[in-house]
Amino acid sequence: MLQAFRNQTSSRKESLLHENVKSITQEIKLIYEIKDIRDEIHLIRRIFEVQAEVLDQLTRRFWPGALKEAEAFARNAAQIQCLRDLADYLQSGDVLKQKEASISWLKDVAPPVETVVGFIEAYRDPLRREWMGLVAIQNKEETSTFNLLVDNAEKLIAEMPWNTDPLLIAQRPFENPVYSRPDFMSLENERLPTP
Repeated sequence: MLQAFRNQTSSRKESLLHENVKSITQEIKLIYEIKDIRDEIHLIRRIFEVQAEVLDQLTRRFWPGALKEAEAFARNAAQIQCLRDLADYLQSGDVLKQKEASISWLKDVAPPVETVVGFIEAYRDPLRREWMGLVAIQNKEETSTFNLLVDNAEKLIAEMPWNTDPLLIAQRPFENPVYSRPDFMSLENERLPTP
């Protein structure tokens, strides 16, 4: 009977020990997960700090002087609005201001000199943008060659196999119902500074 009691308590001790080890293992995993989350938060905070430093340097360098002066050389109202929106963005750091500047930039069709400034492209991560400062000049010869293709695109689209097949012609599965001519330019990068 004493032996039976010892066996019973021994198996209970082993069971409790196993549960405690399992619990400790889960707690250790949780601690590592928390550490990973803290590391991610620290990384994101550091990225925002670096972006704020870059914006601060740009604000001191470009605003109010250079961007205000650039308005005198703007080709049209869209460029003036883009410069003003860009200055507002650089001064405030507000992402919505950057979106407004990007919308203004899109309204300027076929400029001879193209500029891009800000945290624009998401090369490595869809949430974190990369800083880009770009000045490019339109290559008029290549642009006119490609514009021939763009000018004839509607005719070429009509001759695509899915547009000539009687079974598919009514559906036009790969085309928009109305052709929208793209704004195309061939650019030669003049300056591409990166941090």
